[in-house]
Amino acid sequence: MAAQPGPTYLPYSPQTAKAHTIPVSSLASHNIHSVRITWVDFSNSTRFRVLPLSSFQRLLASSRPGIAIAQVVLGLVLSGLAFAHGFSATGEYLYVVDLDSIRLCPYAPGHVSIMGWFQDKTPVPGRALGTGVPMCPRSVLKRVIECALSITIWIYTHFVPCSTATSYNAAFLVGFESEFILLKSTNPIEAVNPHGHSISSALPSGAKETEVMEEIAQGLVDSGVELMMYHSEGAPGQVGGLNLGQESCMLTSQYSMRSSRVHCHLLKLLMHLYTHGRPSSTSRSNMAFAQRSHQG
Repeated sequence: MAAQPGPTYLPYSPQTAKAHTIPVSSLASHNIHSVRITWVDFSNSTRFRVLPLSSFQRLLASSRPGIAIAQVVLGLVLSGLAFAHGFSATGEYLYVVDLDSIRLCPYAPGHVSIMGWFQDKTPVPGRALGTGVPMCPRSVLKRVIECALSITIWIYTHFVPCSTATSYNAAFLVGFESEFILLKSTNPIEAVNPHGHSISSALPSGAKETEVMEEIAQGLVDSGVELMMYHSEGAPGQVGGLNLGQESCMLTSQYSMRSSRVHCHLLKLLMHLYTHGRPSSTSRSNMAFAQRSHQG
């Protein structure tokens, strides 16, 4: 009997990675009533402004659909009580929305998020109006990607300093893994269980920690973020391997921000639900979350 062929796996590539976005024309059909115009500053703080759908639609009728944001916003620290050296309290950018970055917010029904580009509000000498300003995080990433496509690198070996100039048609894939600890008490700090790495007793069926992880997993999926797997880790109450699928680097400019937002919103949402309670046939313990996220 001939051996049966094994499964075929499609490797990730920048060509196969797709953004899970929705077109602006479908907002009404998704029952969207609010649009979160979102950016991430250099302190890794996610910020947004909420526009009613009607206001957002009027915005789109302008020649450069965007909102005015003070230039100091990229230098805010201490929740906006101060700003970093080199920033000024005067001047504004136009944050022009990127209609290719609209994503549903399942953690906030009726909301979508959209990214954008920081641009000059008025013409600046030496810079074309409508291009990203030097401090725009997404424009920086875009320039890095474009540079990597045509960069010439001089390679020096251990033995002979080769003057071999190699052009790399480079593209990027970025994935994420998050690890955090589930607590059933914060005073004193106590993990939900003492079990270890990938052990079944750490996520038993029907347990509150298992419900939490299922809700987080479903929230990520509903957000259009590919979840590959999750499992318990070595420390008490630790969950890791929350592996998120890879996307191309430009998509990741949204994806990493989106992933962080989804993680934080889900963890905050679940902490709120379990701290303040929700209708249920069983009582629920207070649960808190300590999150550690890193890129993979």
